[in-house]
Amino acid sequence: MKKLTIISVIVFGFITGSIFADGAKTFKSKCGACHTLKVDGKKLTAGSLGPDLTGVATRQSEQFVKLYMTKPSKARKKFPKECAHLVKKCGKSGMKMPNVSLSKKQVDKIYKILK
Repeated sequence: MKKLTIISVIVFGFITGSIFADGAKTFKSKCGACHTLKVDGKKLTAGSLGPDLTGVATRQSEQFVKLYMTKPSKARKKFPKECAHLVKKCGKSGMKMPNVSLSKKQVDKIYKILK
């Protein structure tokens, strides 16, 4: 029974690490040019146009974050209070996030690393 538990932990750790690595790669290619994200205290990306997204999934609802990633203009209408907070954090550039055409799978991968 001990061996099975150890193998399960190793497999789970590998799968979890693989999912995280895939999400990090997607974030870097789709979001990293504009957004900063720190993971375990280290910068994964250092974009400066958009707000720092470190911990955003702990401060905002999953529904808001995922909608903003896929349909930012719709999210701005549906969640004006949350978006006003982002504008304050992003005031220096004044840019609005464009739709970067993320698939549901990409959004799910990115969201996992934003937690």
